[in-house]
Amino acid sequence: MDEGGHIGELGRDWREGTNEIQAIDLLVRKVLPDGGAALRMMLQGLREGLDDRRAIEKAVLSYLARLETTTNSLVKAARAAPQLPYWVAGDHLRAVALALLAWAWVRIRSTPGNQRWQAPGEALRRWVMPEFDMRLGIIENEIKGQDCPTIALSPQASQCPRHVSCRAAILLPDAKHRDDAGGHRHA
Repeated sequence: MDEGGHIGELGRDWREGTNEIQAIDLLVRKVLPDGGAALRMMLQGLREGLDDRRAIEKAVLSYLARLETTTNSLVKAARAAPQLPYWVAGDHLRAVALALLAWAWVRIRSTPGNQRWQAPGEALRRWVMPEFDMRLGIIENEIKGQDCPTIALSPQASQCPRHVSCRAAILLPDAKHRDDAGGHRHA
């Protein structure tokens, strides 16, 4: 399929609300079965040619490393909590997309006459890439939260007064988790 076809397919998926289905497909059917090996290999290929002495390339190397580390943790956690990947698939897909976008911008900026792309690249760094940390933070907190009975992915998960699936830990990282009146422990 040509590039226009891929863009059209992505647009259709967005309109039809199938992004979550695509996210689950990527994580559950492609990443988890081989323990993340294919994704690791792809990330390694992206690292080749990047120079950690250049600030922007160092940042991309960091994104790729964090994505790999979080994915490895997710693969391990999914063995004990098979429902977990379904809950974080959208966040994982978005993190993968953002890491690939950052890598692509490095490639664009390294082309001759790249002055035209300086301002859009800076906008990407300042306004879009912070979402990468947020998405990985959500995944990491979900992994850590697997010992909380509220996060047994039951209908009661949204009723937790301290958090919704441990997402509050991102907003309140210094909050002390404790046993609350509901009798469950927060990780």
